[in-house]
Amino acid sequence: MSLEIKCAKLRFITQEMELAHAIATHAPTPFVARVVARHVLGRAQDFIAIARDVPSLLRAIGKDTRDLKARTKAYAEAFDEYYATTRTKIAAHVQDLEWVERLELWTDIEVVKLAYFVEGAREIYDAIGALSPPNFQGYAAPVESGDAAFGAMLNTVAASRPPDGLVRAGADPLAATRPDTVAVLNFSPVHQRAGQLAAINMWVHEQLGLWVAFRAFAGAERILRARILTDLVSFALVPMVIRLIGGSGSTISCERPTAVMPRRSTNCAGSIGSRRWSRSSAAFGITSGVTSTRTMRSMCPPSWPSLMPSNCENWRRFTPAWRASSTGAASARCSLRATA
Repeated sequence: MSLEIKCAKLRFITQEMELAHAIATHAPTPFVARVVARHVLGRAQDFIAIARDVPSLLRAIGKDTRDLKARTKAYAEAFDEYYATTRTKIAAHVQDLEWVERLELWTDIEVVKLAYFVEGAREIYDAIGALSPPNFQGYAAPVESGDAAFGAMLNTVAASRPPDGLVRAGADPLAATRPDTVAVLNFSPVHQRAGQLAAINMWVHEQLGLWVAFRAFAGAERILRARILTDLVSFALVPMVIRLIGGSGSTISCERPTAVMPRRSTNCAGSIGSRRWSRSSAAFGITSGVTSTRTMRSMCPPSWPSLMPSNCENWRRFTPAWRASSTGAASARCSLRATA
């Protein structure tokens, strides 16, 4: 990858971090702020991976990169110390954690702390520009930052806080971090997995609400859509859900698309516990997940006026349709088996 392309990517990543941080700063609750701020963590690691290669490319054209290298190293070390684990096990895809460790990592996602990484990325990018690499584009804030309508929407979202004093009960592992919430905890393996699904379901709910609010702003819409799809992938991890529903010995097998099938279509069949099932799906780019239609529908309240692809009913239509089947599993080219 050329120096010019790497610089262009760093510019884009920095803009996304700035925009995601602005949305998180104006989130209606600290919980929602952390949900959105996870995007900053993901992009910060992307920034580090690319920025580490830039000094060597600049040295090759005769530039003194000692200051740039020191800045990048300090930035990377700070990220590794405070947020590397959080990015890998919470921000990217949900992974198993001890309950206390999950709470600590989650509550440590603070908008004020993440401002350091947003500003640091901007400083490193400006430091690259100070060395005058060829075809370098100076940094420009996201287009949305100068849009009065976007600023007004941020303020509207920030003011949409739920009423104080409304007591809720939560069975997800993060319930104890939300105010006025009674945490219902069960530490059996099955219930821990179910709690993870409940947390992801809540994340998707909150992000879909923000997606509706910011869908007219391309950069913000792209960020929220990316977060939603990432969380849906976490929700639909096949081995986790199969183990949750049917235990060890349950199987799944899938046929890959053929010439007569849509490119994004997958036929699956298998057994969960003592029941056999099958499906045929042409989902919007996510075809390997195992998620019940009932659960997916719970993510799509009818009160929301418009959701992907165009409205709530269309989104439901694109979710996997499950049905009980008396036939055995179809011949398949790939298979997964849940283990105890």
